[in-house]
Amino acid sequence: VSREDVAKALDAVTAGKDSFASIYGRLALRQSELGMPTEAARACIAAEASARAIDIVKRASKYLRVQNVSSCISVVKELVTFANSIVGLLSVAEESNKTNGAVEIVSTYFTGIQDALGKPEPRSMYRLYLSDILANRVVSEKEEEELRRLRALFGLTETDALETFKAAAGPLYNKGVSAALASNSFDDASKA
Repeated sequence: VSREDVAKALDAVTAGKDSFASIYGRLALRQSELGMPTEAARACIAAEASARAIDIVKRASKYLRVQNVSSCISVVKELVTFANSIVGLLSVAEESNKTNGAVEIVSTYFTGIQDALGKPEPRSMYRLYLSDILANRVVSEKEEEELRRLRALFGLTETDALETFKAAAGPLYNKGVSAALASNSFDDASKA
């Protein structure tokens, strides 16, 4: 599988043109035609996926540096969408290896993202994305999974994530408490 073949496959994935199985089938056929070992093909897929993710995260970083929060969040959402698409494709590729879940796939195939950013940037981007999710005070299972994938993309530890959660949730909590105190209403509807 050449990098060009992988690029075409990733373009098809992000465009949603074909099913993941169809796209992966074309890649597997090309790999077979070239007589390429599986590990070499996986390395090629990882290199292309990582390069594209790094391009996306560099755009988010530019917005973060100029404090354009809404654009930074939009680009981080684009990164999450891209990662979700690639996880879909690679889940087909990893079908025979049921031990690899989405987070493991992200950790395996998306490398070098943390190195493309300054040290505080991954946590800052994660905090902005988390704050956006927490704005409605409910985190769905889908959003929870996306947060796990984003932590894996950014190389954040559970401790980093917890500290970031406290930083993101603190202002929302304080705002909720202040609103409840100001309204002088402590019924069940106000507690939500």
